[in-house]
Amino acid sequence: TERSCADASYLLKMVAEKGNWGKVNREAYSLFKAQEYHKAFALYLRAANAGYEVAQCNVAWMIDKGLPDGALPPGCDRERAASSWLYKALAQGSQEAALVLGDYAMRGGRDEEARTLYHKALRQGGSMTSKAAVQLMW
Repeated sequence: TERSCADASYLLKMVAEKGNWGKVNREAYSLFKAQEYHKAFALYLRAANAGYEVAQCNVAWMIDKGLPDGALPPGCDRERAASSWLYKALAQGSQEAALVLGDYAMRGGRDEEARTLYHKALRQGGSMTSKAAVQLMW
């Protein structure tokens, strides 16, 4: 078979994310469901800093929603802080990150950027493809 660095990188990423970081992410989710937001955020942040794409999206989501209280310094722009994590996840091919960043761009009046991000989400496929298509048409 033909060698492909992109395929090899993708497969390595899939295997790596099923390891310890998957366990950390599951524990963080359990803490989140128990409304232990500070503990959940700390675990998601640890996994996100290690490059775990799902955790990067979860950190961004929590920041965007203002969880936990005091996670950001007063006056810090939540959307900007969340975007930094979403761009890291986007670089790994996250469809969710592309959609949320597209929404941010649309809200900010950056229509062309939003269109580009929605197109990227559509090309990546996955479970959110229909949402990306609807947002692109709108």
